[in-house]
Amino acid sequence: MKFYKWLYICHVGVHALNPSHTYVSRNPPHEDLIVITPSKASFVSKHWLANIINPMTIRDKCYYNEHPELHIIHRINQLEDYIQENRKPNDYYLAWMPKCNTGSKDVLFLIVCQTISTGCYVKHMVPSPYWSPDQIGSCELKRALESLNSSIDFTVLYGTDMRYKLAWSTWNLLTSMHS
Repeated sequence: MKFYKWLYICHVGVHALNPSHTYVSRNPPHEDLIVITPSKASFVSKHWLANIINPMTIRDKCYYNEHPELHIIHRINQLEDYIQENRKPNDYYLAWMPKCNTGSKDVLFLIVCQTISTGCYVKHMVPSPYWSPDQIGSCELKRALESLNSSIDFTVLYGTDMRYKLAWSTWNLLTSMHS
């Protein structure tokens, strides 16, 4: 039964997201985070990678380093390397699946966290190549992670991916200006 449930989630969640889909966070936000196995995270990330690479023509492959989703390709490769080479027993893998306006179950991000004595920290985050901040902002993912563990540490993530540090620090500035 678990296999069929996971197959359904993968079938629905891994397919290309429709740009007309919008998402909202559940209350509490951590209910959008689903614990998955490393093999499930690998399956989803490999599917995303195939969806980026397969449509590329021979000419496109010559310009691989200029591909608009190159950062996602690198994140997927880092995640795969980590899963295969550096996995720790205190790691846990999450899929961020906020509620969709159409009822579909889409994985928007894969996240790797590691527990430590004082809480946990985020090691890796991989966005779906079909996710857009117009559908739901990544600040909602941050809220979900903070809702999951109030002492969560983003330092490792910020050291490897400045996108989130910049996006979330800007978000903090905007929310403090409006309060």
